[in-house]
Amino acid sequence: MEGTNDREIIERIRNGDESAFEEIYERLKLPLYKFCLRMISDEETAFDIVHDVFLKFYERLNTIDQISSVSSLLFKIARNKCLNYLRDKKEKVKIEETEIISEDNLERKIDLNENTKRLQRILNLLDEDYREILILREWNNLSYNEIAEITGLTVPAVKSKLFKARKKLVEIFKKYYGDDIK
Repeated sequence: MEGTNDREIIERIRNGDESAFEEIYERLKLPLYKFCLRMISDEETAFDIVHDVFLKFYERLNTIDQISSVSSLLFKIARNKCLNYLRDKKEKVKIEETEIISEDNLERKIDLNENTKRLQRILNLLDEDYREILILREWNNLSYNEIAEITGLTVPAVKSKLFKARKKLVEIFKKYYGDDIK
């Protein structure tokens, strides 16, 4: 549904075809939700942001002239809403160091989801721009071009930032967990 198909779907929506909007919604609601959840670590707010993203897209559909990708546009809207949310709260999502390194806490939390929990904790410690680049690339499998379009960076800047984000992710992991990768 990229490129020409996106333009066709937008025209269908503009002409009142509700099923075209539903196609976009069904295809992208879960990837957008996962992106938002990883960015802000709040399930309800992530759900609300995704709802707002689709609402904003629908409301501004008639003002969209050139679009290379509906998914890139929606991720860009979601990104901006997540960043605004974090800025409005005047706080980054952080976790107490004592929670990360507490042996009792770790023992209680060891289960099949431990690596996911660890990864989310570490993601929360990354700067917002590193976190978003990693999430867009590693969890949403977006291309460098799509990430560049969403973030407003150049493709080389995306690659550079992704490299640095991965490096920082490993540094943080080693700081709190050593080489204990399960």
